[in-house]
Amino acid sequence: MRALNTVYAAALEDSVTYRHDCPDNGWLAGQLGKEWVILLVAELDARIVGGPTAYELPKLEAARSEIYLYDLAVVETYRRRGIATSLIKEVQHIVAETGA
Repeated sequence: MRALNTVYAAALEDSVTYRHDCPDNGWLAGQLGKEWVILLVAELDARIVGGPTAYELPKLEAARSEIYLYDLAVVETYRRRGIATSLIKEVQHIVAETGA
């Protein structure tokens, strides 16, 4: 997650939000263990080069959930290779499995 936050910081030009030093390991592990958090990474050349963060959110207007794709980024030198498209397709696969 820390490596992916570094990707987000560069791609979104927002190093304040996506600081490498926070949150602490305990908090981060707790959040990543929640079933409604969807985190994927693309790894090439032994490094994290992209990924999405998505969340399953229960709705109040109907008895259903929706998946929100919150962040998605790919390292600039790895763009235009279909990485983001592949990641989105995998999120869609997860959405289909959850019924959201």
